[in-house]
Amino acid sequence: ADLADLIAARQRERPAGSYTTRLFDAGLRRIAQKVGEEGV
Repeated sequence: ADLADLIAARQRERPAGSYTTRLFDAGLRRIAQKVGEEGV
């Protein structure tokens, strides 16, 4: 699976208490910020 597939699966599943779920709840701006942080 590529990264896009993994992200789509996480968005569908959205397990309670998951950091990924919190990022989706925070919105695209926060997700983009996190990706930028990890890319450095």
